[in-house]
Amino acid sequence: MDALDPLPSAMNRPLLHLLLLLLTTLPTWGQKKPAPKREAGGSNIVTGKTGRRSLVPVNLSVTGLNSRAAAAVTQALEAVTHPIYVCPRCTVRTYRPGTCSHCEGAVEVEPLAGDEVEEQPVYSRIAFSTDRGRLIVTVTPHHWASLREITAIVEKAGGRVLRDRFLVPPSARIKLAHVDARHTRRIRGALVDLGLFKRLIVTADAEGVWIVPLEDGKTTLSQIESVLKELDPTYAVEDIQWAAYCPLCGTMPVMRMGEPNCRRL
Repeated sequence: MDALDPLPSAMNRPLLHLLLLLLTTLPTWGQKKPAPKREAGGSNIVTGKTGRRSLVPVNLSVTGLNSRAAAAVTQALEAVTHPIYVCPRCTVRTYRPGTCSHCEGAVEVEPLAGDEVEEQPVYSRIAFSTDRGRLIVTVTPHHWASLREITAIVEKAGGRVLRDRFLVPPSARIKLAHVDARHTRRIRGALVDLGLFKRLIVTADAEGVWIVPLEDGKTTLSQIESVLKELDPTYAVEDIQWAAYCPLCGTMPVMRMGEPNCRRL
C-alpha cells in the first residue's frame, strides 16, 4: 500500500479504535462528579422522608378519656392561641410586647391576613387514638406548646396525662420549680454525668430556671424528675415547652422561645 494512502490497514484498525476511545474520555479525567443536591431539613425524624421538617408531631399518653371527652379536648386545644409580636424596624418576632431586644425599637402586634396574630391557633393538627391512649399534637410554625397547658385541658375534660411516659420533644425547654438560680451548674453536671443529655444548657432568667437540651434525645420527664429529686426533694419540673422546627430553613432544631426566629437567619 502507498505510504500516502489514508485508509489504515486491518492491523492498524484496533489501534485507531483505542486512540479514539482515549480521546473521547480525556476531557473527563480529573473532574469530580457533582455532589447530589440535598433538600433543606435532611431526613424528617417522624416520616423518614427528605425535605423540610418544620412540623413535628408530639405524642402524649393520656387516660380516662372517652370519645366525647376527646372531642372536648380537641375543641379546647383548637382554641388555644399565643400572641406573636414583630418589631417594625428589624422584623424580629417575639412573644412579648415592649422594647425590641435586637434594635431597641418598639414592638407591635403583627397583622396576619387582616387579623392579629393572636387569632392564629397554636396547634396546626390535633389527633386522638382513644383506644391506645394517645394524643398527638403538631405545633404551628413560630408558636410553642406547653405540657402544663395541655395537661390542664385534658384534666378539665376528666382525663389525665401520664407525665412519667412523656418523652422530651425536639426543640424543647424544661422549666424547673423550687430551684435556686445559683445551682444551675450542679443540675447540669448531674444530668450530663448520668447520661440523660450529652449537650445542654441550664440557665436562669426572670421567669425561672430552665433546662435547654442542645440535641435531640430519648429522655423522659420521669428520668429528669428522678435526677432532680436526688439533688433536692423539693426540685420539680414545672413545665415542658417545645416549638416547631424553623419553617424557613427546616433544620434548626432549637428556636428561642422568647424570639421564635431561626438563629441562622
